[in-house]
Amino acid sequence: MISKKELAKVLNVTERTVDRYRKQGMPCKVLPTGTVRFDLNEVNKWIEGESWMVNYFEKLKKETLRVVVIEICYALESKCLDEETEIKALKLFINALHELTNRG
Repeated sequence: MISKKELAKVLNVTERTVDRYRKQGMPCKVLPTGTVRFDLNEVNKWIEGESWMVNYFEKLKKETLRVVVIEICYALESKCLDEETEIKALKLFINALHELTNRG
């Protein structure tokens, strides 16, 4: 049995991601003290069974970000935004591009 911190390191994810996986049903043991521990074999089985879902949601997120980028491009090209909204749109555009390039 390993801790959340150790599991995050093994999976090469953040502890916050481990928390999200727990909410999605990743198996764990909560000790009487409230400490959470993970059985690596059980976690690996869960990940193998859930990997299709993770891939689906990652793909969906990428597609959504692409749509955001395209919509912002159209809005900026049309010159229909006031200056403040244009600045917000550019920031959103940069963040969306950053997410897309970091995720592949």
